[in-house]
Amino acid sequence: MKRASIIMYRVIHPKARRVLLIFLLSHLLAYTSLFIIPAHSVTPNIEFILLLNSSFVALVIVFSVLMYKLLPLSKNSGSNCGMAISQLRFNVLFSSFCGLVGLALICYDRVFLRGIDYSAGLRLARYQWLSSEGGSLASVVGNLLIPYSYVCVFFLVVYSSAVSRIGRFLLGLSAFLGIFGHAALNGGRSNILLALIIVLCAFVIRANKTRDGFKLYSYYKFLPVVVAAILYIGAIIKSSASMGGVDVETLAALGVDSLYGKVSDYFHDLSGIGEYLYLIIYGISYLYHGQWTAQVAYSLPHKEGSYTLYPFSVVLSRLGLIEEPLATGYFSETGAFISLPGAFYYDFGFLGVILLSGLLGVALGVVLNIVAGEKDMGGLKLAFVLYILFVIFLSPVLPAYGLSYLNFILLSFVFLGGLNSILYRRGFSRSATPV
Repeated sequence: MKRASIIMYRVIHPKARRVLLIFLLSHLLAYTSLFIIPAHSVTPNIEFILLLNSSFVALVIVFSVLMYKLLPLSKNSGSNCGMAISQLRFNVLFSSFCGLVGLALICYDRVFLRGIDYSAGLRLARYQWLSSEGGSLASVVGNLLIPYSYVCVFFLVVYSSAVSRIGRFLLGLSAFLGIFGHAALNGGRSNILLALIIVLCAFVIRANKTRDGFKLYSYYKFLPVVVAAILYIGAIIKSSASMGGVDVETLAALGVDSLYGKVSDYFHDLSGIGEYLYLIIYGISYLYHGQWTAQVAYSLPHKEGSYTLYPFSVVLSRLGLIEEPLATGYFSETGAFISLPGAFYYDFGFLGVILLSGLLGVALGVVLNIVAGEKDMGGLKLAFVLYILFVIFLSPVLPAYGLSYLNFILLSFVFLGGLNSILYRRGFSRSATPV
């Protein structure tokens, strides 16, 4: 038994196993959500969604492991002593400064130039912002700089033990204010989700100091941030209810309807427990309603537009390579989205699910090889790794590459990686010498 365990340990590197474990857990949570909340798809088809998700997960894992085993693990030619003091200090100061300045510029644009009134609630302010005209230089520069708050999150996890207290304070301040402040100014929630995924990516990329496993519990210092994220999401939902003049229970029911779901018979029987339960129900429904729309996609007689290719067509149209983007999918009219396996099926049927899941598995295999290797990563390679990890971790929720803000985050890593290559002639190391 012990020998078999040793053999399995050597088959897949612990870092690669972490990625696959998070991938599996993300889909397990999504599938569990279909049973723990008092709502279901307007056209329920549990057998289909189980077959779709199982096929997707199995194909991605099989092809990723095969690709991972075909590629030799990359190693540094010399001793990997970690990032130098000067390089780490530059990255900490640069990222922290950019995140804070970016938030200040966006605040200036929203409050002083556009005159957005945030006193009436964040959601109402969001619609004022969306309907406002503008595009000032402060807004453009701010939106280019504030993604470095996510870089700060990455550095805070990967280099936490190497950065001084002042450095951790600066990273934490920029990350907290930049992400939560930008989310509040937008009246949105996607920023929090992106920050959560960047934390998971950092955990699987960071260097292993010991063989004691994935000690997520040791990072209790992030607990206040998790609590703040939950409170913020709750505040956004309550702000939406206040703007609509309804209570949270009614908002949750209306929200489920707009997300192609239908509340169960005992949904309203929970009203005696309190509004916090409905906040949780609404939050889970919003996060995982891509599972509902995927079930609806099975019964649609005609599937107009595209989900898989639409984000790429937008980029191509802006580059002038095509005249206009492809049409949006069926659920886009109400702002609902669909899971990545659902998007594959929507556009190409089960044959597309097989082919595209296999292709994504191959890309993930390359990422597993990079993550398990020992080489430093430049900005482009790190951006590629993060891109694929975002796609697979968010696959039960939506096609992550459709989130336009993700591109700005990845661009920040590419630019900072380029600066490191110019100034220090090396990329990002997994570890660093304490500052």
